[in-house]
This record gives sequence, C-alpha cells and structure tokens, in this order.
Amino acid sequence: MKRVLVQMSFLLVAVSFLPAQNKPFKAAVVSMQMTECTLPHRFVSNLSGTPVVATVPCAEYTVLGDKVVYVLVGRHTEQSLSLGQDLFFREENKELVVFSDDEKSRLRFPIKQMMLRPDWEHQKALREEATREAIKQTTQRALSCEPPSTVVTASSK
Repeated sequence: MKRVLVQMSFLLVAVSFLPAQNKPFKAAVVSMQMTECTLPHRFVSNLSGTPVVATVPCAEYTVLGDKVVYVLVGRHTEQSLSLGQDLFFREENKELVVFSDDEKSRLRFPIKQMMLRPDWEHQKALREEATREAIKQTTQRALSCEPPSTVVTASSK
C-alpha cells in the first residue's frame, strides 16, 4: 500500500510539471545578425574527406526571456522576426516555436545556444567594454599620428 501511495504522489507531481513546461512565454527579440549556416550533413561530409563550404547566409536572432536568453537560427527566408517586438514562444524538442497573432501559423527556429540572463548580461557588458577599449585605442593612435614634416611638391623641385 505504501508503494502505491508513493507512486501515485510521484505521478501527480510529474503531471503537475508538464503543463508548466509547455506553456507559451512572452519574450523580446533584441538583436539579429547575418551569419553563415552550417550544412545539415557536415559530419558525414567530414568523414568522407570532402571539404564543406557553408555559403548560405542565415539570420541569427537573440531572444530575451525573463530568465533565459536564446540564440535562434532562421534558416529560411520566410523565417523572419521583427526586432523589439514581444512575441509568444514555446520550447519544443530543441526548437523555439513562435506563435503569430492569429494563433494559426507557427514558426519553428532551432536553438543554437541557451544561457541564463545574468550570464548573458555579464558577457554583453564584457563585449561592450572590449569594443569601447578598441575604439579608444584606435582613436588615440589616429590622433597621435603626426603629419609628415617634409612634403615634396612639384613646385619645390
């Protein structure tokens, strides 16, 4: 009897977590970059010894949720998201499903990377600081260059 009660309580707890995981959440698309896609059969072609050149451009979206930041890859031209707009997403089988306003059409994006939001914000701050430092060094080098002291012109010859 005790075993049955433990199994029933475990089953009730497991069932209570299922709807929470499949519930759509609201998130915002914060950035988009154009990158090169990797071919789906890259592993097989590497085993065969033939080099693979990925020349297909793809959009890479950064989706900012409450707790998690997703990096998605849009492999097709019809898969496009508008920046800055809050959309409803749901995570399914290593993909993020985007719901449209009419709830009839859905777009599926493979998840390239997931990270916690505090970690993403820390990495973003480090990247911005490195960019500012590079700009500062470039500006200092450009300002410290002295014009040439002797200029040879056609009239001075």
